[in-house]
Amino acid sequence: MPHKLYLHPTSPSQQHLDTRLIEDKLLNLELIEQRFQCQNQTHFYAGNRFVELVIFLGCSPAIEFTPNSTEQVFNGEGFCHIHLPPPRHQPILIGGDTNQPPRCPTCRTNIDDWQHLINANDIINTVHHCKKCNQQHTIDQLKWRKTAGIAQQFIEIWGIYPNEAVPSEELLSALRQLSQNEWDFFYV
Repeated sequence: MPHKLYLHPTSPSQQHLDTRLIEDKLLNLELIEQRFQCQNQTHFYAGNRFVELVIFLGCSPAIEFTPNSTEQVFNGEGFCHIHLPPPRHQPILIGGDTNQPPRCPTCRTNIDDWQHLINANDIINTVHHCKKCNQQHTIDQLKWRKTAGIAQQFIEIWGIYPNEAVPSEELLSALRQLSQNEWDFFYV
């Protein structure tokens, strides 16, 4: 599975935006440019300002922006690009295979029995009861530590390893202005 940086509104129940509005904003910012097909979905090559809007951490990251083969274009692995999946009708929880357990926001205890929460039919109203502090919290209130996110709408930036890069304040601000909601990020 390719590594990804996900951007999403912080309010899981935020009414989703038309994907074309997000696409237009990202085109104007020059985060994205030309479309291409990957896994039968529209993806975008990184735009001219990608490295200004997605800030890479460390001294010399090795970033590939163009695929080396037709197979890479087809499966999307091995290079940075962006996908704007269609919005969901209900919020979903997305997380990676190597998730650290989330923490209770009250006592910061690791929640070791969290996997069943992923399959909850009603992500927004499902409640977890902390065994240590005896407090109840909804899934979106848990501290996922940048390993998962809950939303109806996501921006996927493929080819980014966990903690390799972060969205710039300019990018988050542009998304905030567009949606009238704060945005956050996590890694898969």
